[in-house]
Amino acid sequence: MSYSRSTIPVRRHESVESIHPGKSVIQTNTPRFKKHPTYKDSGVEWLGKIPEHWHITRFKYIAETNKGKLPNKIVSNKEADLPPYMSMEYLRGGIENQWVSDKDPVIIDSNEILLLWDGSNSGEFLRSRKGVISSTVAHIIFKKININYAWYQSKVLEVQLRKNTIGMGIPHVNGKFLNNAQILIPPLPEQTAIAEFLDDKTRKIDQAIGIKERQISLLNERKQILIQDLVTGKKVWNTEKKAWTDPAEVKDSGVEWIGKIPAGWEVTEIRKLCSTTSGGTPPSGERKLYYDGCIPWIRTTDLNNDELFDVPEKITKEAVRDTACKIVPKNTVCVAMYGGPGTIGKHSVIRFTGTLNQALCGIIPSNKVDSEFLYYYVKFYRPHWMFYAKGSRVDPNISQDQVRRMLIPLIPKSDQLHIVKYIKIETSRINRAISLHHSQMEKLVEYKTTLIDRVVKGKININ
Repeated sequence: MSYSRSTIPVRRHESVESIHPGKSVIQTNTPRFKKHPTYKDSGVEWLGKIPEHWHITRFKYIAETNKGKLPNKIVSNKEADLPPYMSMEYLRGGIENQWVSDKDPVIIDSNEILLLWDGSNSGEFLRSRKGVISSTVAHIIFKKININYAWYQSKVLEVQLRKNTIGMGIPHVNGKFLNNAQILIPPLPEQTAIAEFLDDKTRKIDQAIGIKERQISLLNERKQILIQDLVTGKKVWNTEKKAWTDPAEVKDSGVEWIGKIPAGWEVTEIRKLCSTTSGGTPPSGERKLYYDGCIPWIRTTDLNNDELFDVPEKITKEAVRDTACKIVPKNTVCVAMYGGPGTIGKHSVIRFTGTLNQALCGIIPSNKVDSEFLYYYVKFYRPHWMFYAKGSRVDPNISQDQVRRMLIPLIPKSDQLHIVKYIKIETSRINRAISLHHSQMEKLVEYKTTLIDRVVKGKININ
């Protein structure tokens, strides 16, 4: 299968400096609001003192909880008039990709309040999209209070619900705790004012978070472009100018998606420069013999698209002796071969001697290839494997043979080391900018949570 260079769309855009985080879009210190004139003790530890004119009631007196039901049939191909299934992916903003065939489905309109009843996120409140809910989700119908105020009240209650889930294995909402939870009820005009205030503030915060996410995306794209340009020869070191510039002379690489390369470069298959291997999985029924040893056993879930210094699972010498688990040396580049488009091509350069399972291919560099240059080249190459997997209708995986036939520029090792050194310097700078954006995002999220909590609990007076 051939690929064009346009298969993976890449744009040259802003420099790192132009998208480097400066001042936060909004200030995350809580503005100085007045307090309410007088307060009273709520009698509830996590609520503390509340405004004198507010009252408290139990959740069960103002809300009705209607759990969904397990759909009779969920299909992946949409048929006429079938409603979408509200999977977690769809509920959190994903596209419709499942539909429900059922005579009596529990269909919810958009923007209703839902409560995740079972699972790792039990106790979390979400706004709905139109679709069918299953038995793990409950529809919360509030009565006699402003629905938008009820939403913010729910997000404050969420913290307590998640602390008080029940169940030994899969956690569940504690229904008794929920029904008896204390809910603050300001006068209706004040509920409306609180909801409008928080709608405005949270919208601005979410916009600021969105800007940060876009800046992080641009920085990651810039990092990928940097690696691509250097490992494919689009930029080379100019000794006269002492800078990375376009090559003086180029030629066709013969590989459409690599394009032109410097005149002195060649392209070859990785199997001519490196050896490859895979591994196996010791029988789980023989844990005492094969597991809890001292030899690292690397799986797809361990790969982090970076350097890998250790893994949690260790196997024994007997496992290496009796199974397909082979020892691979330090600086092997590991690549995920299975798992579909989202997982194929996950990679790490390992900084220890270990073994692999059968879902991984280990590329063992020869003395002609620097392990870090190979690692960065795999990082560039990964989207092509992912594209291949997406286009495969039968088996969305790649094989060890496909890894072995990966085409790579053949250049002197000294040039590889020079490229690696520059990539590490520049990506380190980009990563610092990304980390700062992430830190600012975390502060924005924390500020949003704190603001909602303080307003809903009456600690500040927004009027």
